[in-house]
Amino acid sequence: MIEETIKAVKEAEEQAASLVTDAYAEADRLKDQADQDARNIAQEARDAVRQILSDSREKAKADGEKALAAAEETAKSQAEDLKKAAETKKEAAIDAVIKALLS
Repeated sequence: MIEETIKAVKEAEEQAASLVTDAYAEADRLKDQADQDARNIAQEARDAVRQILSDSREKAKADGEKALAAAEETAKSQAEDLKKAAETKKEAAIDAVIKALLS
C-alpha cells in the first residue's frame, strides 16, 4: 500500500514537472511572440511616420509652387499695369517737354 502511494506521488510529481516544463515553454513562446509583435508594431509606426512626413513634404512643395506661380502672375499683372499707366502719361510728358523747350 505504501509502495502504491509512493508510486502515485512520483507519477504526480512527474506530471507536475511536465506541466511546469510545458508552462515555461509556453511562456517563452508567448514572450517571443510578444517581442516580435512589439517589433512589428514599432516598425509599422516608423513606416507610418515616414509616409506622413513624405506626404507633408510633397504637399508643402506643391503649395509653395502654387504660391510662387500666383505671385509671378500678380507681379506680371502689376508690371503690365505700370506699363499701361506709363503709356497713358507718355503723351503728356512729351507735350510738357516740348512746351518747356519752346518756352
